Amino acid sequence: KINRDQIRTSARILYSKLEDRTSSNRYDSSLRWRRDLSTGIFGQSLSSYTSNRLKRINHSFEQNVGLGFRLFDHDSHIVNVGLGLSGRYRDEINTDATTVALGEFFEDYTYRINGRFTFTQNALAQISSSNSNAAGSHDYKFEFNAALQGKVTERISMNLRFEYEFDNSISNPD
Repeated sequence: KINRDQIRTSARILYSKLEDRTSSNRYDSSLRWRRDLSTGIFGQSLSSYTSNRLKRINHSFEQNVGLGFRLFDHDSHIVNVGLGLSGRYRDEINTDATTVALGEFFEDYTYRINGRFTFTQNALAQISSSNSNAAGSHDYKFEFNAALQGKVTERISMNLRFEYEFDNSISNPD
């Protein structure tokens, strides 16, 4: 399994209203490229873009490079962990644009339950190298995602997802 490339892309538009009030207005996309360097070791590049009107983010661009380790790679279980370095440019509404460097830890897990169902889980933790947020403390972000995917047909699937994200670098809206 050496010299294998993996490319994963995603794009989402999240918009919702609750009682005539917008509760979500977010656009994001990402491109991840992983390249096996040797058995069990891979390099990773992740480019992402986010816009979130409720959190007052006009544009946020992030570029990450990292090194990962495949702890398990069996027929039904795959576990990866890694470290990386990210650069982020963020333009917020009514605030000066910022650029910051972030250290990163990531992990992902895939469990192929059978030919129809797959469980995936991934987590990400980032922290800045400087006191760069509005409160004068280190920026940090934590993400946790889990999904159960079921194939309906070869081209159609249904997903049950749980997502959690905390980012202390975002200004607190009034």
